[in-house]
Amino acid sequence: FGSSHFGSNRFSTCKLGSQFAILADMESGSDSDPLVQPLRSRLMPQWKRLSLMVGVSLCLALALKGLEVKSRTPSPSAMPVNRSLLGSEPRVHLTNVKYNKKMTNQNWQASVICDHDRCDWFKLQKRYWAEDGEPTTILIRTDEHPQALLDRRDLGFQGYALDGNKCDDHRRWWDVYPVKAHFHQVNGQGYVDKSIYAFATHDTRNQQKRWFLALFEEGFRLQLLDVNGEIPETAQWQVESCGTAFSPGEVAGAAFVIPVAVASAAVTGGLAGAGVGGAWVTTAAVTGAAVGGGSTAVLETKNLLEAAGKAFFVDW
Repeated sequence: FGSSHFGSNRFSTCKLGSQFAILADMESGSDSDPLVQPLRSRLMPQWKRLSLMVGVSLCLALALKGLEVKSRTPSPSAMPVNRSLLGSEPRVHLTNVKYNKKMTNQNWQASVICDHDRCDWFKLQKRYWAEDGEPTTILIRTDEHPQALLDRRDLGFQGYALDGNKCDDHRRWWDVYPVKAHFHQVNGQGYVDKSIYAFATHDTRNQQKRWFLALFEEGFRLQLLDVNGEIPETAQWQVESCGTAFSPGEVAGAAFVIPVAVASAAVTGGLAGAGVGGAWVTTAAVTGAAVGGGSTAVLETKNLLEAAGKAFFVDW
């Protein structure tokens, strides 16, 4: 290598931001070949550092993108104990009314046996809903990743992380039948703290008799019921939030709060006159209210159902 070649390297490295390093070499007063190799030894680490920086930046960008995607559905460990609070996704217990046993996820099967943390925490996600937001068809999903869905074929939780269509399978959809709601109030305002529902398989929606999710002594199975008949307690499920009760501030700022004066029309026993209390409100006549107007009590019961829909169910 001659001095002219060295000069060529000098100008090219100036473009890479190494002007000060080359000027220092020129001040040494030597342009012999031994200087070329040290210059290259200084240039190569710069390229390596540049490549490393690009690689690290790419990895960081991918990591941030992953965090962004996960943030849409917060990981269970990052959620507060009571995840039904305003601004977070609700998680609920599903307790069978007949046997007073909670549904659990045991080895991705519906069970009443709990063998791990949060085994009885579930996410009820709306698939279809009425104009007022009340859920009509839902997905029953595990709290545990990948939030698998209860499938009516084997009453197991199906759908893996890479299954992008797992929510589109109608055999994993459940139609909602409200039975009654429990209204809890403190000093003039309150909220629905628990509700009872029945869940029918979506693919029997146009039939007189439908299959309902039920619990018996031998375990979970589907129970065939007439839609115009009474729903037995084996097919009734109490839905309530996981964790502690709402704080007064959270109640005051929540969208599902109902003034006691409004709810009292649907509640018997003088609820509006009590400072602290609660009552169950039947929802059997809600359909009549939607069709024909109904009584004031029925209309206020509808308000309770809307509140329950906001408290316990996750939007699509």
